[in-house]
Amino acid sequence: MKHVIVAFAVTMLAAAGIARADSVTITAGTVELDFPSGGATTAVLVGQGTDITGFGMNPGQITFTAGDVGTMTPNGSVNIATGGSFPATAQFIGGVMFPASDRLQGSLVLTTSPFHAGAVTDPLAFFQTPFSMTGTASVLNPGGTVVGTTSLSGSGQATFIAQTTPGAVTSYNTQHVSFQFGAASAAATPEPATFVLLGAAFAVGLFGRRWLSSASV
Repeated sequence: MKHVIVAFAVTMLAAAGIARADSVTITAGTVELDFPSGGATTAVLVGQGTDITGFGMNPGQITFTAGDVGTMTPNGSVNIATGGSFPATAQFIGGVMFPASDRLQGSLVLTTSPFHAGAVTDPLAFFQTPFSMTGTASVLNPGGTVVGTTSLSGSGQATFIAQTTPGAVTSYNTQHVSFQFGAASAAATPEPATFVLLGAAFAVGLFGRRWLSSASV
């Protein structure tokens, strides 16, 4: 009976803790969205008392042409999760630690600012623009009961890696988007030295999505 009371108390404390953290601002971390792999997604979201890791598959396509590019929200929303077919990971949300035996379900709306896409002749083009994010993250216990839900917000800079199709009007087919949380710069395109770093990050992303595919059931 004593163990039952203790377990109940721990559950109530966790629920109370997440209720107090009903809104978390994400200040660091990334959301990586890779389209050639069927939308393989990895999200690491860090804020005060919060360290969330989630995975997902969000198939879609982002295409645009050279010139002024308007606001974009990839797939409308990006879904992430842990447990089930994705790696189980402990979650720290609003000062409450949820064990890996719990499951995470999250939905993120990532909205980019308009930017100018110049005509590029290289096979790959790189563009950067600020973004903002809203979303929710819910944690379910092994029995499927929601034990915590919080809203998320944040902003930063999005980097697009796009395949170039030259023509009368150059078009771009996005291969990978990296949403980096933190202060966004006003630059529309990165400096040449940044191309090397982004290429390395893209290679790491390719390796990561192979791992993700092998980890999925």
